[in-house]
Amino acid sequence: MEIKDDELLKKDPFKFDRSEGHIACVGNNGGTTNNTILEGFKSAVLIIIKDIRDDSGIQDELIYPLVYSMRHCVELALKISINLIKDICDKKSLKFVIEEKTLFTHDIKKLSEAVKQLYIIDKRIPGLFDIALDYAKDFYFDNHSDIFRYECTHTGKKMLNEFHITHICIDILEKKFLRLYELLDDAIYDLISIKEEYSVNTWTNNLSRNDIEQISKELLPRNRWNETDFDDNKNEIKEKYGLSNKELTKAIDIVQSNPLFANNIKVFIPLGKIKEDELHQYGNLILEITEPDEYETKVCNIGEVNDDFIEELAKNEKKRYSLAEDISNKALFSLAAFANMVETRDKYCENYQEHYNYFKNDHYFCRDWFISKVGNYSFALKVLKGMEICGQSEYINVLLPYIKKIAKDYNFPSNYE
Repeated sequence: MEIKDDELLKKDPFKFDRSEGHIACVGNNGGTTNNTILEGFKSAVLIIIKDIRDDSGIQDELIYPLVYSMRHCVELALKISINLIKDICDKKSLKFVIEEKTLFTHDIKKLSEAVKQLYIIDKRIPGLFDIALDYAKDFYFDNHSDIFRYECTHTGKKMLNEFHITHICIDILEKKFLRLYELLDDAIYDLISIKEEYSVNTWTNNLSRNDIEQISKELLPRNRWNETDFDDNKNEIKEKYGLSNKELTKAIDIVQSNPLFANNIKVFIPLGKIKEDELHQYGNLILEITEPDEYETKVCNIGEVNDDFIEELAKNEKKRYSLAEDISNKALFSLAAFANMVETRDKYCENYQEHYNYFKNDHYFCRDWFISKVGNYSFALKVLKGMEICGQSEYINVLLPYIKKIAKDYNFPSNYE
């Protein structure tokens, strides 16, 4: 439907109008971040490339928004990366050596150099960026991000002519951009993980949490530390990681106090409030309650909900509560905490207590509901996975035989994926 100019001019595209069909949510209403903007420009790249392939547009015209969008993706990804490394610096109480103005430059060469300056913050960072920064060199020449936006500079010089660019191979450009984007996307994902890792405060000046976990796997079992072989073991680790005696001692102290790392040296640090007989009872509860159709979708029509159905449901719930009778509330909170770590994708045992407190401090706690929640096979798999994340080997050794029996009897998965 055609709209007259005087009516159209009254409309503001940057204000909400419920009569419109396509409305984008941005700012405080859309959670606008550099990451969402980056995804938008990447989508624009793919749309333009598709239009060129489908002959839906003229490639000699579309090349300008295409290269600009690609280049802007690279600029944004590098700025996101630098800010994530800045956050890691803050976590480690290190000085951020990049000047503030660099964070606002359009120059991809300067941004690449800034990333390289930050390689010292964590030894994993160079491996995230070395290849990506080589690909990014393709965009160095457009250091003001204007060559594909305008024909001339403010002095009248034709910019593409200045760089002797007369042809652009779109297929090569696409392949190199997609590889570069993949590398930078992976780097951002890994930097977010590294930032989360430093948030749990398990690190030293020279060792990340990841380093200390690896050292825990290389140390001899704790019961062999009185042997002369342990001196050789420590010397090998010091040489491999470039550590002094003091630095290694600090790392070993962390290993001995961390439930996951301690498990690697055959030391069990229990988390939670679960007695062995409660674990056996929980395993038996899962064993008795689990049915062969646990993983099938059950559909119940309204007409099928009769007195017999309700009676059967009540009978099963009564059985469940009876089987869980001697499992304390503290044990239930602990089981739920392990599973909640998996459900929230928390991979750090240092955060276990937060998950425990989440359930313990729930003012609306209902024991019957809780037993229903933890008392099923799929939930028990999450409990096992959470125990694994936290190095709870002795808990696992008690519970796992019950899970394996159910998995064998009903051909169920025996671990959580």
